Amino acid sequence: MVDISFKGGKIALKGDETILDALLREGHDISYSCKAGACQSCMMRCSSGEVPAEAQSALKDTLTARGYFLACKCKPENDISVESIELSESSEPAEISYKKIVSDNVVVLRLTPDAKSSLLEAFGGQYVNITSPENIARSYSIANIPKIDGCIELHIRKIPDGEFSSWAYDKAEIGDKVSIREPAGECFYFNPDGEEFDILLAGTGTGLAPLYAIAKDALLQNHKGKITLLHGALKFENLYFLEKLRQLAKKNNNFDYIPCVLDGDNIPDYCRVGSFDEIVESYVINPMNMKYYVCGAPDMVELLKKKIFLKGASFSDIYSDSFLIRGA
Repeated sequence: MVDISFKGGKIALKGDETILDALLREGHDISYSCKAGACQSCMMRCSSGEVPAEAQSALKDTLTARGYFLACKCKPENDISVESIELSESSEPAEISYKKIVSDNVVVLRLTPDAKSSLLEAFGGQYVNITSPENIARSYSIANIPKIDGCIELHIRKIPDGEFSSWAYDKAEIGDKVSIREPAGECFYFNPDGEEFDILLAGTGTGLAPLYAIAKDALLQNHKGKITLLHGALKFENLYFLEKLRQLAKKNNNFDYIPCVLDGDNIPDYCRVGSFDEIVESYVINPMNMKYYVCGAPDMVELLKKKIFLKGASFSDIYSDSFLIRGA
């Protein structure tokens, strides 16, 4: 008989039950709707044990890599420990170890948790919820590879009258204590089989943060295929990390960096000028052999996803992160 470990107790599966059936039978309040694997509202995470392939077949590889599965499709053959997604959202302390203002409205912070913290296992490109000493919490994407750097880097855009972003930009100091909730999100590089495909990264503003991390991670893992990063801004002076990215492109033959601005005077020749969505669309050349990462303002993210899909890409190959609550 197979046992499910959940919330400190054990439940024995009966007959042809799924994990969802068993948890509901025992009175647990589990989110679900269709019970057919379509709505994905019953998604849970495996903390130990083996998840049957069928329970993960409808999920993106970035979710399966973190142990997520659909409870309504899961009939394990051996004992398994599972948890609701919200139960994993514990917070850990960290300290600001680096601060640098990189433009007139963007500050880079590096947060260092305990050396043994699980936070350092996060993927570059995921996002974390950070709470300031003033008890204000916001979400930001990870702009580095924590397990290599030993810290979590965030790019924070200062929003007029934004409580958290104003604190980060104007008041935060090295040594300040914050708390960080476990990383989430599926916008990260994942290619365990070393497949060859092209990658298109497109984002505006501090949407660059996760894209920068994804590009660096792919390069460190010797990705086979072209990696193209397009970063859009209204004005040339808003293109922070410009030289870092240009140098990264010079050092890696399979990486291209294309800075983009809407308009302006005296724009360097290496920049593209015009509507960002139209520029991005022009780089969708081989839609069925590419993976796409789109980050930034919600309206732009949705527009880019639609245009990429209409060019022939599969929705399963489009990873996105819209900054709806970032930086306030």
